[in-house]
Amino acid sequence: MWSEDREKAWLAILLAWVAGFVDAVGYVSLFRLFIAHMSGNSAAMGAHFGQGEWGEAFYRATPIPVFVLGVSAGAALNEAASRRGVRSLFSLTLGLEAALLFLFMMWGEGVIRGGKTSANLAWELYPLVALPAFAMGLQNAALRRVGGRIVPTTYVTGMLTDLAETGVEYLYWLRDRSRGAVGHRGAAAPRQTSLKMMLLSSGIWLAFVIGAITGGYAQMRWELRSLLLPLSGLALIIALDWLRPIHAARRGNTQD
Repeated sequence: MWSEDREKAWLAILLAWVAGFVDAVGYVSLFRLFIAHMSGNSAAMGAHFGQGEWGEAFYRATPIPVFVLGVSAGAALNEAASRRGVRSLFSLTLGLEAALLFLFMMWGEGVIRGGKTSANLAWELYPLVALPAFAMGLQNAALRRVGGRIVPTTYVTGMLTDLAETGVEYLYWLRDRSRGAVGHRGAAAPRQTSLKMMLLSSGIWLAFVIGAITGGYAQMRWELRSLLLPLSGLALIIALDWLRPIHAARRGNTQD
């Protein structure tokens, strides 16, 4: 990878940790609702609709359009800031994400206590769910590509798919090399690209899982106050982006 790709690789891994942490905290605190993993919510929504459980189905459906709106808002913010020559693009998007997560933490402390909510406060769960779901959408729009490939940081299904595909590419390269079928001039590039994407995909998946583990453990001890940990990670990225702007290509460019 080029230096810009290496820079974005560590950023993608850190953001994946943040997403795994936040998703785990939301899953436990918001009654088994995903706030970053919309495939899970879509499946749960469909299952509850199929069983005629309308309230549960509507609850599982709530974060899906909010997440999409977050991605749209993040993409629009990045495009507008890029056109105006703003250098620290990540600071804008991630700063708004951090503000929404902080508001979720503060408001949620008053609504959710010990993993329970009273019946007369149940309606407050819906706007409460919207805050982290919108924040995760913003994060998903903040970083889209590393090395010319899409790298989602709020869900990992795509990363597991890339891991399998690049693994097969690398194994075929090794097979061809052992048979002398790899040309001398083009031998290094396919191997290096496949291997580096394997490592990146593995790193993002592992970071997401570690984030979920630490998020689940921290939520058990500190409830929503545990979000101070991923907020600290976002604050670190924002500070670094202010000091030395992280490279961000315009939309449509395949080299981020």
